[in-house]
Amino acid sequence: MVGNLRLPILDALVPGGLSYGTAYLVEFEPQSLWYDTSLTICAQSLMHGAKTEYHSLMHLPGDIRRRVADQGVNVEKVEDDGLFRINDAYTPSTGLEIPEGTRKSHQGSLNMATWSMLEKQLIEKPPESEKRWVHIDDDLSIMLQYNDENEFHKSMRDTNIPWARSLELIVFQPVATGLHHDSFYTKMESVCDGIMEFRALEEAGRLENYARVRLVRGRALDSSWRLLKLRDNGEVVVDASRKPGSTLGIRGWIKGPQK
Repeated sequence: MVGNLRLPILDALVPGGLSYGTAYLVEFEPQSLWYDTSLTICAQSLMHGAKTEYHSLMHLPGDIRRRVADQGVNVEKVEDDGLFRINDAYTPSTGLEIPEGTRKSHQGSLNMATWSMLEKQLIEKPPESEKRWVHIDDDLSIMLQYNDENEFHKSMRDTNIPWARSLELIVFQPVATGLHHDSFYTKMESVCDGIMEFRALEEAGRLENYARVRLVRGRALDSSWRLLKLRDNGEVVVDASRKPGSTLGIRGWIKGPQK
C-alpha cells in the first residue's frame, strides 16, 4: 500500500486523504458524532484493505465489533487475517469480568508510563508487522483521570509522535472539549500534524452535527464546516445538500474549540 489513505468520510473533509506517519488531534463535543465517525473511519479503512487498530478507552470491544460489522465488514475475517485488532484499555479499567465471546481483544493499559515504554521499544526496533496501521483512539480524555497532565503531554511529545513517525502510522487522537484548561488543548495542537473538530448544534428544535478539518500542516485546505448525517447502519456521511456555514448558528459560532 502506498500513498495517502483515501476513504469516503476522509475525502469529504480533507480531499486527497491523509498521509502515513502523521497524528491528528480530534477536538469533539461529547454530544457530537465523533464516536460514530471513528467507527466509520474504522469500517471504511478495513474495506479499503488497510491494517486498522481501534484503541478502546471508553467502549466495550463487543460494541465496536458489532458497529463495524453493521457497516458491512466481515469482522471475524479481518481479525483472522490480521488486518483488524482492538486494543482494549476499557474493560481492565472497570475491574469487572465482561465476557467477549469467542473474539479476544488485546489488553491495554491506562498508564502513560506503560504506553511510553512500549512505544520506545517499537521506535528503537520497529517491526515491519507494526508499520502502516491506521490507529484510532475513541477518547483520550479519560487518560487525565489516571495520569498527571504534564506527564501526559511529555509522553505525547517525546514518544507518541515519534512512534507515529517511525511506524508510518495514521493516528487519530481525540479529546473532548470543555473538560480541560485552554493550555491543555494548545499543547496538544502544537505537536499534532492536523486538527479536526466535531460539534453539535440545536437548530429549529433538532440537533445537527458538523465537522471540519481546521488544519493539516503543509497542506492548503477548505476548513469550512460540513454537515454530518448518521445512517441507519451507523455510517456517518457528509451531507452535500447543504452548503457549509449556511446556517445562522454556524456563522455565529465562536472560532476555536469550546472549553
